[in-house]
Amino acid sequence: MSTKGNIGLKAAINASARHIFDHLIKPELLVKWFCDTVELEPREGGRIKFGGPHSFMASFIEQEGVGRIEKFNSPHNLEFSFLCNGASSSIEYQMVEQDGKTELTLIQKNIPRESLMMDGLIVCLSNLINVAENDTDPYRLNYLTDIEDETIQREIIVDGSPEKIFKALLDKNELALWFSDHTEQVDPQVGGIYDVGWRDKKGHQIGPGKITDLQENRILSYSWDLKKNDGKLARWELIPMKDKTKVRLTHEGFKPGRYNKDYVQGWHAYMLTLKEYIEKGQRPFEVIEGNWNY
Repeated sequence: MSTKGNIGLKAAINASARHIFDHLIKPELLVKWFCDTVELEPREGGRIKFGGPHSFMASFIEQEGVGRIEKFNSPHNLEFSFLCNGASSSIEYQMVEQDGKTELTLIQKNIPRESLMMDGLIVCLSNLINVAENDTDPYRLNYLTDIEDETIQREIIVDGSPEKIFKALLDKNELALWFSDHTEQVDPQVGGIYDVGWRDKKGHQIGPGKITDLQENRILSYSWDLKKNDGKLARWELIPMKDKTKVRLTHEGFKPGRYNKDYVQGWHAYMLTLKEYIEKGQRPFEVIEGNWNY
């Protein structure tokens, strides 16, 4: 039997607990950030069913999340259980409001190993924050059409200058706030080491490798070496748009036919994290439990 684990994330949201709770229980709001279809009885013991191409469930064997509401304490606590990749799992939201802001803790329990839920939950949390704070269209991932093959490309619009974003891609201290807690070395020149956090069991650098192209405030490319069939080159492009910037991430060189949910969902989550970091000037969330194994 595969091992199972928990994941916990915490974030501060500029909205009331009541406003956030509404986004957790009202179908017309849930379909903006969490899923495409939902049936929900807003009470303890009530039935819940959610799915659609923008739901992480679309990539699992169940295709839809079907279960019951285990806790319903408006507007502070909501937990629902469902089958997730073959295991009985649950997601819980805990909210504490103070001075018009809400500290939200999101916990998913009993996740089967290699379900890739850390990035999936980051995508959900980031989109919830965006909708609750700004009531704008979130940056959603379609699990049925966006899982590209040999080349992955994602784009996002960031409310910030290319100069600010370029610095966040190269400065070790800033990378530690949105990309990796284990940034070791960044040598900002072509051929320079770009060591931003992954290690194999022997402690050797893996993933991002060396900078292959560097054009100030425009382009950062680096080699990639993680596993045999993974992509070999990652490229960030910063395209000015008046007072905003279009950020384009391209990761190429994957083996034809490889199922790239891990990278597509992962880059989607990282780009949302970058957007929140640039626009708020601080770490957008905290991992309080678990890791990327689940």
